[in-house]
Amino acid sequence: HEAVAAADAEEAIVSAVSRGGNASALGAVAGAVAGARFGANADAIPLRWLNELEPPSDLHAVAGAVVDKRSGAGRDADQ
Repeated sequence: HEAVAAADAEEAIVSAVSRGGNASALGAVAGAVAGARFGANADAIPLRWLNELEPPSDLHAVAGAVVDKRSGAGRDADQ
């Protein structure tokens, strides 16, 4: 409910986890719905939250490797 009624992603997530109970699951679901509703960009997510994340450089490399593997690039290297 919080993710649908909230004015922004922060309100949706903070409100959901503040309910208690299984806060991590509530936060994950609220975050997913809020991301779909408000977008998963720097304008939707508070900058102070983004600043706590690890730099994405390693993630970009891993994602690129997965895409290459799925698209068939590097098949010769595997054989």
